[in-house]
Amino acid sequence: MSRSFDRPTSALGPKSDVVTGARDLLQNKNRRTRNQFLVEGPQGVEAALQAELVSSIFVADWDTELAVIAREHGVRVNLVTTPAMEALSETVSPQGIVAVCSIPDVSLEDVLATKPRQLAVCVGISDPGNLGTIIRTAAASGVDAVITTAGSVDAWSGKVVRATAGTFTSVPVIAGLDESMLRRALQANNFTMLATTGGAAHDIYDKTIVEMYTKPHAWLLGNEAHGLPEQWLFDGVVQVKIPMEREVESLNVASAAAVCFFASQFAQRFSA
Repeated sequence: MSRSFDRPTSALGPKSDVVTGARDLLQNKNRRTRNQFLVEGPQGVEAALQAELVSSIFVADWDTELAVIAREHGVRVNLVTTPAMEALSETVSPQGIVAVCSIPDVSLEDVLATKPRQLAVCVGISDPGNLGTIIRTAAASGVDAVITTAGSVDAWSGKVVRATAGTFTSVPVIAGLDESMLRRALQANNFTMLATTGGAAHDIYDKTIVEMYTKPHAWLLGNEAHGLPEQWLFDGVVQVKIPMEREVESLNVASAAAVCFFASQFAQRFSA
């Protein structure tokens, strides 16, 4: 019987059952059904290995460092042909390594039990690059969790995961929640909800607003084209604006999120 660290006699092609099974995870419905997703590229695979999310990897080079590390940790390593690697890849130039990973098992209840101070709530974010960048910025700024609502782009799609630059393991990500349930949960747990709107009376640096950052709060981030749905702008949601120079009307949602997250981080540091 071949062991996981024995060099195979031949590489798997694109029509092999193992490759086609992994390729199915390029589709959202299969990711949901199997509770797995693909990670492409050394940076993401290394992060997933460290987080112990990887069940198997596919490599074009059997002796690559990550393949060696994976075998040492008992992860199944599959050597594949160039056409097979291209079949598993969503990028123009495949990076030579793809991992099958388990979607982290974390719920809203789990996160709320940790008494988080700052949450990022993505309502209908549709661009994977934006969502991945929001996750990356959330990890960098100390946000306690990123939550997406049903109707947002799949948080575990390849484009989102690549845009996180490996930080998808650094901050809890809870995907596809029902909007009504999420609103009720935030209200029940006394979260101040903050939404950026151009016509708000207060900006994010006003003293009364900054004081809110030291208590449990959630930044509400809306769709790139349409912003937040009306049902999210109910009484109790604090509307704020990011002060703009040179008649700039608005920021990309990921850029706006970065400004807001770090404003919270600054306030929390200096209130400690």
